[in-house]
Amino acid sequence: MDEHRINHLLSLINFNPLETADIFGLALIGVLLFISAAVSGSEVAFFSLSPGDVEELQAGDNPKNGRVLTLLTRPKKLLATILIANNGINIGIVLLSTIIVNSWLSFNSVLLGFIVQVVTVTFIILLIGEVVPKVYASSNALKLSRIMAKPLELMLSIFSPLSAILINSTDFIEKKLTNKKGNNISVDELEQALELTYQDGKSNQEEQKILKGIVKFGNTEASQIMTSRVDVLAVDSETEYKHLYDIILKSGYSRIPVYEESFDKVVGVLYIKDLLEHLDEDEPTWQNLLRTPYYVPENKKIVDLMKEFQARKIHLAIVVDEYGG
Repeated sequence: MDEHRINHLLSLINFNPLETADIFGLALIGVLLFISAAVSGSEVAFFSLSPGDVEELQAGDNPKNGRVLTLLTRPKKLLATILIANNGINIGIVLLSTIIVNSWLSFNSVLLGFIVQVVTVTFIILLIGEVVPKVYASSNALKLSRIMAKPLELMLSIFSPLSAILINSTDFIEKKLTNKKGNNISVDELEQALELTYQDGKSNQEEQKILKGIVKFGNTEASQIMTSRVDVLAVDSETEYKHLYDIILKSGYSRIPVYEESFDKVVGVLYIKDLLEHLDEDEPTWQNLLRTPYYVPENKKIVDLMKEFQARKIHLAIVVDEYGG
């Protein structure tokens, strides 16, 4: 009975000889499936990095670590780029597979043609391009994120216009949905409410001060609380160790930004504790001890910045304006 069914199914399919173009197309599909798997896996890899993984990236003196950390500072753009690239690749796989199947096979049944062309191809894309790489990435997040950092940097540049449109669209929809909920209250309205409670004698002066601090904290940006660049203590990467030692003693800071040529090019952050094991050396190469700087935009809300500080276990960030200064 099974053999009869198989013969019946085969009778509904007409096989045509594969041409050179079809073979080339199959090879291209294989390459696209591999790229799709790598991109899908990188989504899980980057967004499942633990605070310990991030700390390991910051401590390591490796260009790949720096690329990963830089990509993590723009999570929305990174995610948008991954989604655009992955969907574009999958569309290419579907189109190529349809052309090859139509060239190689002829179906006497519409249902059978649908199953082969749509269901089978979709299953292969999901299995090889989504499920398997994401399972692998969940166990090898740090390794895969380092491997995919450079390709994703290139994709960020290529898909930058599309990712910008996608991010702006989602932000617009998010704002509309948030406004519809009616839960948005301005800082001024909150402060007025606090004034009323104080006037009514429902809170004392100390409570009023604490509540106002909480209200302002949620609306404060990094640019409002940062140390101005003219007041920042930073050292040139060419500074001699003896001079650096004097600077450290006089300043009393535990972390010092290090730049090349000008302060607009911060290349790392020197943790004074990293120098402790080299105190017995006359001229240690202190530049090798630099940790990757963490950059944030000037309009970053400090409530979000504090969460990132806690997750990354860091205490210092370099604020960058819209022009990269």
